[in-house]
Amino acid sequence: MGSISTMRTWIAIAFSVVVAISACWFLRHCPGQGNDKAGFNTELVAELSMITNGITHDFTREDIVKSYVIPCAYETMNVVKSMTNANLRIAVARYLARELLALNITNNNYRIRWQNLGAAVDSIPYVFEALWRSEAPEMEQIAFFFDALQRFKEGAIATLDERRICPTEMDKYGRGEQWAQDCCKAVAQNQLENMPCYFTNGELPFLYSRLSPEAQEYFKKRFRDVFGIDYVPDEKDKHPRLWGLKGTRWSGKDLEWR
Repeated sequence: MGSISTMRTWIAIAFSVVVAISACWFLRHCPGQGNDKAGFNTELVAELSMITNGITHDFTREDIVKSYVIPCAYETMNVVKSMTNANLRIAVARYLARELLALNITNNNYRIRWQNLGAAVDSIPYVFEALWRSEAPEMEQIAFFFDALQRFKEGAIATLDERRICPTEMDKYGRGEQWAQDCCKAVAQNQLENMPCYFTNGELPFLYSRLSPEAQEYFKKRFRDVFGIDYVPDEKDKHPRLWGLKGTRWSGKDLEWR
């Protein structure tokens, strides 16, 4: 898993470089003060750099006590909502989305991994709203939503399938890495069972109802790809919810519409 972690770190760095270069091009000739001779709005570029550096710092910060990902996603969503420059708004929203998709959910430290697994799925609504507020194309919004769910699914199932590790040195509370791995597996299973109902109770109907017919078809395709079951839209006086049965792995047979 160390090599995977290293690879994802480099992917995250690559994303940062690409976004920074794209942002400079994106903000070129933006209206406002501070344009230099090359035509760049230096104030906006500096603001973008400050925000994106902060996101990367919080998303890659490893702390066995608490996660900084969810607070960062929530705060960045609010920052995007308050922005008046359209180019800056969408640049920040897209950067936030890429960082969530690059979050390390196979960390060798199980205390950190269970935080990241939870953050990977719990941050989706905040990042999605940031994309929506930035007026990103609807296909881009859908792609992010299901890409994030698919990535969480793969990480959660990989965690559940890992062999139990050998007992290691205990902390002062008598808790070792085996305890941390067990907690990590419990979090993964709990999220797999409960998140389908959470999303179909809130995020998904709101998203689906405002899509174009073409986008709704793409939505239904991606829904089946991730959950292995067809999407059932809300109808008049009918609001179906997708419940996860015991041992749910989002393979269709373990999910049930009610």
